[in-house]
Amino acid sequence: IHTTLARSNGLLIVDLPDITTSAYSSLAASLLDSVAIVARIGVTHEDLLRQTCAELSDVSIAGIILNEVESKR
Repeated sequence: IHTTLARSNGLLIVDLPDITTSAYSSLAASLLDSVAIVARIGVTHEDLLRQTCAELSDVSIAGIILNEVESKR
């Protein structure tokens, strides 16, 4: 799938378990072109984000997605 999408400029999104608790996730992330880290506002601690980024030091990090952000209207 990855090869086919790469040839067609497609996008493949892979939802992996927490990098810090699963060796599988780090291995799978290393096979991807880049990753986006998902963090929950008010729940995910800054130290955990640092640890995740450190474990992914050999992987291109496209960005961080913040979920459960309250909208101010």
